[in-house]
Amino acid sequence: MYFTSTTDFRNLELGGTKTFTFDNAGTVTGYSNTINSRLRATGQKINTLDTLKPRPGQSGVLGRHLLETKNYEKAIAFLSKGLASEPSDSSLVKNLAHSYLFKGDFTKAIELYRQYLKSGHTVSELSKSLKDDFEYFRNAGV
Repeated sequence: MYFTSTTDFRNLELGGTKTFTFDNAGTVTGYSNTINSRLRATGQKINTLDTLKPRPGQSGVLGRHLLETKNYEKAIAFLSKGLASEPSDSSLVKNLAHSYLFKGDFTKAIELYRQYLKSGHTVSELSKSLKDDFEYFRNAGV
């Protein structure tokens, strides 16, 4: 991606020219996408989690990203919302537990790790999963 002006940028992989859109106060609200002089899909800046409507499976990926980038409050909010719509996804429970752990809320983290175990995972599976996750977190600098 490179900028061609203060409001325009290009993404070579996706083609076209994107132009930031602004509200009356001058705040970026999204962008328009033009390919071969034709307006294509637009992007909207997400200000609240309620704006985003993830498809099944996306909550875990986005929540994990927020966790890995140390945005624990946002990870908790996003993973909690994902868990409400996908209650059988145990990875959401585990990553939510990790988020609470890194935030320092050990009581809530333990409660969620126990919930993860109740979803059919054994202590051995949880132990291996935690070992793998925390080794990854350490190497990633989380």
